[in-house]
Amino acid sequence: MHFGEGGSLLLLGRPVTLRLRTNAGATRLADEADAAELHLALPPLAGENQVRDAVHAWLKAEARRVLGSRLQCWPSRQAHSRARGRFRRRTRNGAPARTTATSA
Repeated sequence: MHFGEGGSLLLLGRPVTLRLRTNAGATRLADEADAAELHLALPPLAGENQVRDAVHAWLKAEARRVLGSRLQCWPSRQAHSRARGRFRRRTRNGAPARTTATSA
């Protein structure tokens, strides 16, 4: 994949053309009916690594924006950790399993 002016990537199965725009205030997706372009707030001579980093940052931010509200209904990692501790180490009848120290 070419990370530069005119390069393209697939976003949700749809091709998106990369456009370097010095005058763009921020990176944004221009989504038209016939084509989609990702306008990156970078100078025309930006290096491939710089473009790749900008695309990666935008994709991460977009994922957080889209998925953020959906993920709020999931329990936190801390709640999950407490539940896992509560339900592991049980015997067949459901009683807490005893741990014994073993010596080598």
